[in-house]
Amino acid sequence: MWLRRLRCFLLLAISVPIMLVPAALGPAASAAARNAPDPGKTSKPVPDAGRKPPKIPGALVQRVELGGDPPAPFEEKKRKPLTPDRAREEARRIASRHGEVSKYDPSKVKVTDEPPRVKRAPDVPDEEQVRSCLSDDAAPRPTGHVVNRWFWCRKQKLQVIYYRWVGARIVYQGSNVVSYEEAGYGRNDERGIRVFFRVTDVDYQDWSLWDLLFTAPNLTLSVRADCSESFTYCHAAPGDAAIPYAAWPNVGWMRWDIYSHESAGNGADKVLYHRWRDRFDGSSNGYIGLPVYGPEVLIRCDSATYFNQGQASYPKACVYYSVIPHLTYSLSDPRIERVAAHIYAAQQLPDSTYPLATGKRIPGKYIGTTSPGTALHRIPYDGPAWRANSAEKDRACLRRPPYQETGPPPPDDPSWQCDEYPFASTKEGAASPDWDFSVRYVPPSHNSTAGTLLRLYYLNDRILYDQDDFYVEIAN
Repeated sequence: MWLRRLRCFLLLAISVPIMLVPAALGPAASAAARNAPDPGKTSKPVPDAGRKPPKIPGALVQRVELGGDPPAPFEEKKRKPLTPDRAREEARRIASRHGEVSKYDPSKVKVTDEPPRVKRAPDVPDEEQVRSCLSDDAAPRPTGHVVNRWFWCRKQKLQVIYYRWVGARIVYQGSNVVSYEEAGYGRNDERGIRVFFRVTDVDYQDWSLWDLLFTAPNLTLSVRADCSESFTYCHAAPGDAAIPYAAWPNVGWMRWDIYSHESAGNGADKVLYHRWRDRFDGSSNGYIGLPVYGPEVLIRCDSATYFNQGQASYPKACVYYSVIPHLTYSLSDPRIERVAAHIYAAQQLPDSTYPLATGKRIPGKYIGTTSPGTALHRIPYDGPAWRANSAEKDRACLRRPPYQETGPPPPDDPSWQCDEYPFASTKEGAASPDWDFSVRYVPPSHNSTAGTLLRLYYLNDRILYDQDDFYVEIAN
């Protein structure tokens, strides 16, 4: 607002012809006006090593090394998607470093026959959700903050450093510093995510008075979200949003969709691991503002056909991947407290659980960071591994060989059912040759409700067969 008022005042106050104003505002502006770039020049340009742009802490920036070579033409660099092992390693590293945990609390989930809602991309972000996310300490980090597999946010600064050709030299003119916010949604109605972007503030630095009023705000900043891989694997739509800096803070949310191509997917679930990024380009009106890519964000897309609840099906999805999948059962949840107590004992005091043994190693405990080798991994329901886990559990519960002396005593209430941990639906279940297990009799309602909540967890955190690590925490 103050820039517009000052601009109007100067236009009214200045009595010399407008073509003379640059000279009146100083020798630097006058020299720039006299030395317009000559497109016919063939001699090698010489960067001007005089005035240098400021360094904005934490801001994205693409600099010209003054006194060195001139800027090279910008090249779009595309690559292949990450392999599953590399993607898991990168996701684990980022999530562990920043404490990014996808917390799913079944105590807040109602057990009904109504299937979960389809996670569609909204037309505009939920402001309360965005504010809560951006208030987290992780939001300003380069990779942003992954709240869970379905929602992500980030706030950053971008410094666009402007140069001009003055004769055969590259001369620094000024910098536009953009503060912006982003919000992203995973979805399970499509192989894609939706990214929202908005500018909250623009700060103009180092410009001459004339350029501060009439040039810097009217330069154009082009923005788009883009897939880091080639079109074989994914694409983004729509294209660039090219808007003057002065208008950006008033535009509100812009949005892009990143689509994953099922035809390029791997395995039965057609899985692909993508990285997407922002692309910024400030060059306009004869000023050079070099393009720059923002930090990459990791997502995973699949076409798994086994995500169903009742009559509802969720056969395609993309999720934010740099987060620790994490299921919480609560000891204070009366629906499942006996199951929660069993898992707590198995994780904390494994040698006290049935079948009795010393030195038992039971995996899956959530300890705040991912520890390779202790996660659980989902397997198909009623498949060979699931049936083997169930059979081994039954042998222990009924004290059949080899558990005649180590299995649990019969329950006082004959209606109680035998619960096992790790779950029968995991690779680490009772039949695993690499891990130990625990069984305990619990009320049938607790056993059945805990099983339903586990199935809902698999659906809500999009846990794929054999591929996703996940952990279990017992709260309270």
